[in-house]
Amino acid sequence: MPDKALPAPMPEERFSRRAEMVAALKQDPLRKSQGTLKGLGDMVSQGEELLKAAYQYWPKDLPVLITHGTADEVCPLPLLPECAADVRTGQLSEGRRDVPERAIEEYLSWIEAHIPQK
Repeated sequence: MPDKALPAPMPEERFSRRAEMVAALKQDPLRKSQGTLKGLGDMVSQGEELLKAAYQYWPKDLPVLITHGTADEVCPLPLLPECAADVRTGQLSEGRRDVPERAIEEYLSWIEAHIPQK
């Protein structure tokens, strides 16, 4: 029964400190506080697999950017192993749990800086 839906409530306040974002999440008709057995199981098992072994298969010539807000209560910060990427950038955002527009611009700048030049 991998497609069996289970309740998986998560208070909107855990996704953002911004009142307008919390209100938008509460009003979103497409947001459901549920998950399937397969989806919930995959989040745990594939995360574990990534930490144990799968990180070794990251292509050496593919840059990776890992970011995390230290106040994130939805996705706790795992201890990420070193991957083989020549360019590996990690950023911790103290106290952040949502992604403000400034961070989006920083991510886009990082991506643009790492696009291979022909």
